[in-house]
Amino acid sequence: MWWQFPASLRCLTLTRSRLLRFHGSYHRDVASRIQRSILEGRFAPGGRLPGERALAAEFEVNRTSVREALKTLESIGLVEIKPRSGVYVRTGAGAASPYEAHPPGMALVPNTVLECLEARELIEVGAIGLLKERITQKALDRLHELLTAAQRAESEDEALEFDRQFHIELNMASGNSILAQAATNAFDALWDYYEAIRRIPNRRDTSRHRHAMVLEALRAADFEEAQRQMSTHIGELRAALDLLYRAEP
Repeated sequence: MWWQFPASLRCLTLTRSRLLRFHGSYHRDVASRIQRSILEGRFAPGGRLPGERALAAEFEVNRTSVREALKTLESIGLVEIKPRSGVYVRTGAGAASPYEAHPPGMALVPNTVLECLEARELIEVGAIGLLKERITQKALDRLHELLTAAQRAESEDEALEFDRQFHIELNMASGNSILAQAATNAFDALWDYYEAIRRIPNRRDTSRHRHAMVLEALRAADFEEAQRQMSTHIGELRAALDLLYRAEP
């Protein structure tokens, strides 16, 4: 197997280069670089970002990756996409942004967080690939119950726990207990950063939306779309935590 499970580790250790070779993950790196440019003042609050073509040329990626990156940044409140007008930096998202919970010079999101998110993306997106022959109506019903419970949760603590259960149930539905346990370990390791996760703007709405999109795709037997939505979901969490921990080169 390509993963190992040392007892001393709580999640899998994967390199960033390996992650970026995975389909659909380039947009996350682009989102992080655009976000860094905004925080450093290159793109001022209220200002319009360069067009997709210009950004694609600058970051040496295709326009689809840029488009997905911009959607990620919009979902966490950093930019606003205006149809037929362009993409604009939201007021308050620059150098004096309240997202900057740490002083300049603070390191990028802790390595443990990055490693766990990388592991989660590879494992959870892979788990969805196994669902084509294994998903059951019972599992779909359970996912719907958890999604509804998260929507109705009265507190952020309750909502986070239902979100966690949604991921666990999804991975268990793959029928691979080793894979499911690996994903759970990587997910639970993030609980050390629980307070940071709680501070993510619009976290609850963003998570609810992505979970709903994953479930909708699974019900339609569109497993590639479900994988894309899961990859985007985890990428959004990474981008949001970047904002809190002050990304730097």
